[in-house]
Amino acid sequence: MDGTLVDAYGRKIDYLRVSVTEACDFHCLYCGGGSAVRPLPLDDLARLVAVSLSCGIRHVRITGGEPLLRDGVVPFIRRIRGMDGIETITMTTNGSCLEKYAKELGTIPLSGVNVSLDATDPALFARLSGGGNVDAVVDGIDLLLEAGIPVKLNCVPLSPYWKEQTEQTYRFAASRHVPLRFIELMPFGPASSLGGVPVERIASFLSETYGESEISRMALGDGPADYRCYHGISVGFIGALTHRFCGRCNRIRLLCDGKLKLCLDQDPAVDLAPLLSGSDEMLQKTLRTAVLRKQEHHHFGDGSKMREPLGCIGG
Repeated sequence: MDGTLVDAYGRKIDYLRVSVTEACDFHCLYCGGGSAVRPLPLDDLARLVAVSLSCGIRHVRITGGEPLLRDGVVPFIRRIRGMDGIETITMTTNGSCLEKYAKELGTIPLSGVNVSLDATDPALFARLSGGGNVDAVVDGIDLLLEAGIPVKLNCVPLSPYWKEQTEQTYRFAASRHVPLRFIELMPFGPASSLGGVPVERIASFLSETYGESEISRMALGDGPADYRCYHGISVGFIGALTHRFCGRCNRIRLLCDGKLKLCLDQDPAVDLAPLLSGSDEMLQKTLRTAVLRKQEHHHFGDGSKMREPLGCIGG
């Protein structure tokens, strides 16, 4: 069977985001946390990842909720790292548990970790995260870097805090020489009632504050961010609403309960959990057929709003 996964619009799908839990110890304003859905056993999720790799997936990102809250997640990641066909294995985390797991993650090794960091001032961070401890996150980031794991920072600017967020996270990224990405607020759950900030406004503010940028020469993957370089620091801008990047989308999402989500703005295409009693060949066929239903683009710019929180769909 051809080891390439292609959707109905000719896009090569080689990136799978795997949510291992909806549980989260933060309650960020734009996310609100996940529900109490019962996740599949990690053995079942690992099997579904292996089937995906046999179909052409090459890059896997572990997400949540907060993935490090799931018991057994580090051995699970190590298991995926050893699978045939895997090229990169990465993770997105809120950073709250990194002090405990950073050293062990470095022995896998992880290809990279994206850490959500919406501010560095303790009071502002706590306000945005629903009580989170920024010092623990910062310490965890430093431990990741000590372990040799590449780190990228994610920030979601919100009105009226966006200038403080931008300055604080940029200065922190510059102090650690790590890439930073600003992500436009998307209308999921609680985020629908918040004020987002277009990435052009963030870019203009950075240029006014720190000087003009240059096109970044760093190779930072094939994701949706457009990168600029400010004094040697790569800053990415993910304009999900103002610069719809669906034409180059290469990803699908496996939710922790086994449902396959093809686009953030699309209901799950198929529930793979009931099919686990069948053969890998049947799962492969189901996955390939489902991917053909991936929609051409999202409809957020058309006023579409998602009722479910971001934590329920794997970030």
